[in-house]
Amino acid sequence: MVASMGEPAMVWKNPDGSEQLAYPRGPAGTQTFMAYVGPDGTLQRIEKVLDGAF
Repeated sequence: MVASMGEPAMVWKNPDGSEQLAYPRGPAGTQTFMAYVGPDGTLQRIEKVLDGAF
């Protein structure tokens, strides 16, 4: 994940060993993505978490 997206802005480590990585993109982070990584280190999914409507 880091190789393709770079270092995340924030990382949340869950008790089960999984992680959530935040990737703000665009001006003022208007396009922010959350990457979900399983306890085994595999990417589970990526979600766009902002819709840009303020």
